[in-house]
Amino acid sequence: MNQIVYKVVPKLTWNRFICSTSYCFYGDEYDLRSGFIHLSTKQQVPSVVLRKYPNMYNHYILTVDLIKCSTVKWEIKNDELYPHVYGYLELFRDIIDIEPLEEFLK
Repeated sequence: MNQIVYKVVPKLTWNRFICSTSYCFYGDEYDLRSGFIHLSTKQQVPSVVLRKYPNMYNHYILTVDLIKCSTVKWEIKNDELYPHVYGYLELFRDIIDIEPLEEFLK
């Protein structure tokens, strides 16, 4: 399985997180409703963006190192295996990079 995966996150959600005093990111509203943080492999990102994030200019993409994460489960959705984190992603430990989604997709 891949150790580097990605999380698409709305800029508003990420900016609120950065302004908080927490280092623990629990995801966006969709993740909170689901009970886990939805992640994707690099190959899955374009199809996820097409399905769920039509306005890519309002989003960031987080690069996540799964080796450092606890409670990672690879689960089948839409006939593909997706990584899910049950818990949180820690800034500077699990989240190793962030960039605008449109830059990532170039």
